[in-house]
Amino acid sequence: MTDPDHDQADPPERRFDLSGRWATTALVLLNLSMFLVMLVAGASPLRVDIEHAVGAGAVDPGRVWQGEPWRLATACFVHLGVWHVALNVWVLWQLGTLLERLIGGARLILVYVAAGVFGFGLSVALLAVPTAGASGAVFGIVGALLAVAGLARDRELGRALVRTLAPFVLATFLLGFLVPGIDNAAHAGGLVFGWLLGYGLQQGEGGAAPTKSGYLGTVALVASAALLAVVVAYSARPILSPRYHAIAGLAALADKKADVAKQHAEEVVRLAPDDGASLVLLARMRDEAGDAPQAIKLAHQALERFDPEPAVAYLEVSRRLVPWGDDGEGLWGDLRTNALLCRAALELVGDAPAAEMKNQCAWLKLRAQDPAVRDPAGALPIAKAAVADGKGKDTSVVHTLAVALADTGDPAEGLAHLEKLAAEGRAGELPRGFLDQERQRLKRLVSSAKPAPADPVGSP
Repeated sequence: MTDPDHDQADPPERRFDLSGRWATTALVLLNLSMFLVMLVAGASPLRVDIEHAVGAGAVDPGRVWQGEPWRLATACFVHLGVWHVALNVWVLWQLGTLLERLIGGARLILVYVAAGVFGFGLSVALLAVPTAGASGAVFGIVGALLAVAGLARDRELGRALVRTLAPFVLATFLLGFLVPGIDNAAHAGGLVFGWLLGYGLQQGEGGAAPTKSGYLGTVALVASAALLAVVVAYSARPILSPRYHAIAGLAALADKKADVAKQHAEEVVRLAPDDGASLVLLARMRDEAGDAPQAIKLAHQALERFDPEPAVAYLEVSRRLVPWGDDGEGLWGDLRTNALLCRAALELVGDAPAAEMKNQCAWLKLRAQDPAVRDPAGALPIAKAAVADGKGKDTSVVHTLAVALADTGDPAEGLAHLEKLAAEGRAGELPRGFLDQERQRLKRLVSSAKPAPADPVGSP
């Protein structure tokens, strides 16, 4: 029979015994397994690969708003590159094993998932950008540990936890303000929710960290459940966010729902008519109405709101606002919005180097299934400019030029570019086996373009 007094008298080293770590191990393996699945599916291990991440369950606001709120949970196990998953898994292992020893494995999983969902819900409502990763859930674990630190009767344990965690929290938030792409909203949401839930879970039940929470723990549990429900519900339809109305309006235009798009356009005018997202929707509305000059003018203004550099602004807008869709060619769902932004960005860029942006615009014209957007002849000069800007060093840009040449009647020259890539051993920069497939495709085009041999002259 266990003696509670004896358990509470255990020395500090017994309290930090991390022998029970089944839940942490399961969470780590889930994160690593999902990343391996993404790699097998063709995701890049070294760069941010939003397309594959969204396919694996990352948060894409447009998809969440169109009926996929489950992404708030699955995104807790999806990562954007090997360094992203490595850092999150390492921190998860360090802190998860500690919290698991203090509150138990089942509660650790509850904190991880609930805090992660809350953090992503807050991010969708406030920022409306594609996002993924375990960091929001890990910050939930940090918040729960801080709650334990505040409630623990052993003040030495509490002070040790605060001294360990405070520098990590401060450094991560500072990094989030300095480095683009870090989701501080998810981090803050996870931290606050993790603290509230952790407080509620420590209701004086004894165990590794006996507490003094009393009835306030029950209040904290009820409050955390209510807060989670409110944030998830609002994130599915954040009616006060101009970005929500902008993306929903663009999606409506892509679905040929002009009346719905008009309603969202009226909302962005009411909420924030000068916001960059609002201007994109208004530009697309003018384009739909046939007012090309005004559409381009508004698109210029929209790009300038996102970044002073037009090429950077275009890539940022296309990643954040143009609704995702699967047209079979890896292009954005609303191709006409993308085409409008391309026209505006190309005008603003002029002859300045912008290889990635020009390459994306060229690929759009090459592979769009919408006849109003598809324009291989128009893609060719843009693809050539992209290759010149990048000095032929980017394999995907050279591939785009090869496709443009093939689609405009010169598959032999396109094949020559691909053969050069193969000779230089640059196939690894493309999806596995892709370069060989493209070479074979262009070889067939070259063969079919050759005139048939003349019939042999028969003997008289």
